[in-house]
Amino acid sequence: MIREQTLFVNDKDHPYVQDQPFAWIRGYQVGGRSLVWGRQCYRWSDLDFEANLHDGHGVDWPIRYKDIEPWYSYVEKYIGVSGQSEGLAQLPDGAFMEPMQLNCIEKHLAQSIKKNSDHRLLTIARVANLTKPMGNRGAVKTGTFV
Repeated sequence: MIREQTLFVNDKDHPYVQDQPFAWIRGYQVGGRSLVWGRQCYRWSDLDFEANLHDGHGVDWPIRYKDIEPWYSYVEKYIGVSGQSEGLAQLPDGAFMEPMQLNCIEKHLAQSIKKNSDHRLLTIARVANLTKPMGNRGAVKTGTFV
């Protein structure tokens, strides 16, 4: 059994120093933060990069989505991100592998949302889970709950 203390940095042993309080949990796990985030892999949009500029809090980002879009694509192709392209400005599409399928309840909910709203949708998560083999890495089974 893995104990929680082995997964996260003890801030008393390894303090993060700055002038103001800052709540940040750092991990020791191999594989990066995608493991802590449940492998969720979303691109920030211009809405995210420009939020500080529009709401007047903090400092405006020195970059925009167009500056890092090629890097998003590079990483997505490298790690294998599955997802559904939806064409939403607030959730930029990426270099996705075939998406995993919604289960029967999710499909029913997606159809209900589509029927009752012209501007909302339910989509499958964009995750670093392979839906087809990639190099020596195997794919997850898809459609198990369909």
